[in-house]
Amino acid sequence: MINVRGMGSLQNAIARQTKDKSTPYVGMPATIIMYTDRVAAQVTRVEGKSVFVRRHRVKAKHTGMTDTGQEWELGELEGEEREFTLRKNGKYVEKGSSFLNGLVVWLGVADHYHDYSF
Repeated sequence: MINVRGMGSLQNAIARQTKDKSTPYVGMPATIIMYTDRVAAQVTRVEGKSVFVRRHRVKAKHTGMTDTGQEWELGELEGEEREFTLRKNGKYVEKGSSFLNGLVVWLGVADHYHDYSF
């Protein structure tokens, strides 16, 4: 059973509660799971049980502010590297954060979604 209370969206709740069995590698696509948003990213470094990711610059291909039919063009990497560590619950959680409430990175897919309702 998936607990969606306080998780933002159903898609994010599923991603947050799925154990990551991927073996990370440099260049691997990744998604940073936030409350209701998802940020497309890429693994830039792997060290032991830590993965470092940077987000993609994105450009909307859709018009208007819509929750459905969002299309994004992924560009170059931007911003600082963020470190995520593998926790005993099987998820990569941002270093320094609680594994219950911290940001989670989902490996293997670079998905971008912006919740326009906030």
